[in-house]
Amino acid sequence: MLRACYLYALYQELCNNRGEHEGKAICSKVLQVLDLLVPLNEFYEKNVGSRVLE
Repeated sequence: MLRACYLYALYQELCNNRGEHEGKAICSKVLQVLDLLVPLNEFYEKNVGSRVLE
């Protein structure tokens, strides 16, 4: 729920500052980047985050 509120606030700011068309396009790109970070973060935690440096 909190994530949705932050994303809506971001969307509103982008539309207010950049105009509706450009704001929607930028918001869409931001959401794509956030979606791509999920598997990358999971990969990091699985392969790097569990290792202990000696």
